[in-house]
Amino acid sequence: MIRSIASTLRPGPVVLLALLLPSVAGAGTLVVDASGGGDFPDLPPAIAAAAPGDTIVVRDGVYSAFTVGKPLVLVAEAGQTPAAAAAVVTGIPPAGEVSIGGLALGRVELRDSSGGLSWSTAASFILR
Repeated sequence: MIRSIASTLRPGPVVLLALLLPSVAGAGTLVVDASGGGDFPDLPPAIAAAAPGDTIVVRDGVYSAFTVGKPLVLVAEAGQTPAAAAAVVTGIPPAGEVSIGGLALGRVELRDSSGGLSWSTAASFILR
């Protein structure tokens, strides 16, 4: 059965996706909870401890400003809207990606470590 399936595969997006999955499969999940019920009580130490590709789930609370310098996913726990004073995203490799969802942020800065990209806003908003 495996041989017959393998013989019908042609190089393309599906095969490429399968080849990329092992690098994502090791991704972990960390929980940030200001009340102490998670792995970390604040975002900066959770981000420092996270490996590229990890997901950080953020529970309700008010958190310190943070900087993300590696591919990560930061997402509010379902039904919650945690807040942080500011987020800076910088130095992400070309194939890397940072995703921030459901966090209320006072300020956001996006910077390219080579100086090619710089964007910031002082307005409060929620990234979804």
